[in-house]
Amino acid sequence: MTYEGFAQTWPTLTGEVVDKINALPKHVASTTLTETSWNAEVLAGDPVEAVDRLKEAGDGTLIKYGNGPFSRALVEAGLLDELHLSVSPFVAGSGESLLAGLRTTALELTNVTDLGNGTVVLAYSLRH
Repeated sequence: MTYEGFAQTWPTLTGEVVDKINALPKHVASTTLTETSWNAEVLAGDPVEAVDRLKEAGDGTLIKYGNGPFSRALVEAGLLDELHLSVSPFVAGSGESLLAGLRTTALELTNVTDLGNGTVVLAYSLRH
């Protein structure tokens, strides 16, 4: 769902930063998508192993958006180097927790960005 939302919006935007993001290759982990647009490909096989192969290739920084079981699997496999958590001034009351079910994972706060609207983005490095 994250990819689908991004793919509907980003190609319609313009600007220097947007143009750079639109030009970057995208890799999609999905159990339902077989076709993509927006300069993207669905990761073949086990998505955790596919991310490991991408990291091993060392072609640049990988950024993963969204949360859920795939994010937890990447943390468990030691494949996330940094985690950015947005904290907003409202309580949703339900939903899936990104960190639920994770084994103990050492996090080190490396940066705090105040977005000026009550939301902060906390950057953590993950110690493997």
